[in-house]
Amino acid sequence: MSYHQLTLEEREVISQMHYSGAGPARIARRLNRSPSTISRELNRNSDSAGYRAVVAQEQTSLRRRKRPLIRKMDDPFINESVRTGLSQEWSPEEIAGRMKGDYRRTLSRCVSYQTIYRWLETCEHRRHFCSFLRHGRYRKRRGTDGRGRIRNRVSIEQRPARVDSRRQRTSVPQHSAKAASDTDCRQRQGVCVP
Repeated sequence: MSYHQLTLEEREVISQMHYSGAGPARIARRLNRSPSTISRELNRNSDSAGYRAVVAQEQTSLRRRKRPLIRKMDDPFINESVRTGLSQEWSPEEIAGRMKGDYRRTLSRCVSYQTIYRWLETCEHRRHFCSFLRHGRYRKRRGTDGRGRIRNRVSIEQRPARVDSRRQRTSVPQHSAKAASDTDCRQRQGVCVP
């Protein structure tokens, strides 16, 4: 389940169910959310009058507006590391992996490859740094990737009737049965010689 913010409608359900005496676990089941999310919401946004959905929504919006926006690429160390990696013709994936390996204990020194690609899209020196990428441009990753998909595949329901009428072979050819039994015996003895 991917995480997303509680909506006003979900907060209304929380308010009504909490008022009627339902616990966080029951509310969570109804909303298909984690019980800890509901509990956190009730603790964070309840006041002396109890939990009210509209007030909770306003408090959440206010907290989001007050929260400082932290940009990883504004950190001089990370910015310099990424620029150096790009100038050495490393891909954003390689840079991110290298930083994760080198600074395992200090996660504030790490950056994801998606952040690097996003920075490349908005960077004032975009053309310069994109020229170091192997393809000469940044990749936009949208949608699902096509690996593991069979092109022009035919559904099993659409296969010909004669395929369904075929008998399964029950016997194994003599030469492969002997080879399989020889290999099996030798594997039990700890030796596998074909």
